[in-house]
Amino acid sequence: MDALLRGLAEAVKLYLLPGSLPLLLLAVTAGLLWWSWRPGSSRRVRAGLGALAVGYWLLATPVVADSLQAALASGYTRLEDPVEAQAVVVLGGGADVLRAEAGSLSIMSDASALRALEAARVVQLVEPAWVIVSGGPGRDPRQADSVPLKSALVELGVPEDLLLLDTSSRDTHDQALRLEPLLAELGVERFVLVTSPSHMRRSMLAFQGAGLAPIASVAPAESQDPSRAEPPRWLPSMNALQRSTDVFRELLGLVYYWVRGWL
Repeated sequence: MDALLRGLAEAVKLYLLPGSLPLLLLAVTAGLLWWSWRPGSSRRVRAGLGALAVGYWLLATPVVADSLQAALASGYTRLEDPVEAQAVVVLGGGADVLRAEAGSLSIMSDASALRALEAARVVQLVEPAWVIVSGGPGRDPRQADSVPLKSALVELGVPEDLLLLDTSSRDTHDQALRLEPLLAELGVERFVLVTSPSHMRRSMLAFQGAGLAPIASVAPAESQDPSRAEPPRWLPSMNALQRSTDVFRELLGLVYYWVRGWL
């Protein structure tokens, strides 16, 4: 049953997420096939394809993407004032792998980089005894996602002797389960949890489901670099479409975790 649920969730994530390219291609192909098979249904096919185009246009606009993300992250913000916490836990956000004849190179994703920036800010604010970086192997099986994230934190000024790595966690649920005994061993009763806005709700619920009570601090959703400025709020962009897709991916994750009883 577990394998079936996991396979179903992976299939939906790969092919049926609103805003994703695979869903767009599948829907357009299905519409064209139906049109060719039932010539009399051209009006309905045109209406369906038109609705699909409008839906994707809306999901690709910054105003809609930001609204979806804000709704999912409602109730969670970045930490603004010092709190009593013995640790900061930052969750890895994946890495991209580039391959050529000379080998392969793992590059930290934008999500991981933004989480590193937020974690470094929180460390200065909280002055914890420990900074725990969590993330196992992702697209690159030879290297855990937490390794480049740790290097980024050191580069941002976090003392290396504060850093501890969790290099074996496979997903958010696994991170919560593996960190619970580690935090207990370290005597950590209060800690700040850093992750992306769309990922925070599932992370908080997963950690609470493991008997933990983290304090949320949401990382920025996008870089504030002026060179990455988006078009006007009602014009589409690939970055905004990706943010919308990330929201639907997280909603799928919440449903999956609820079905598994992990929340």
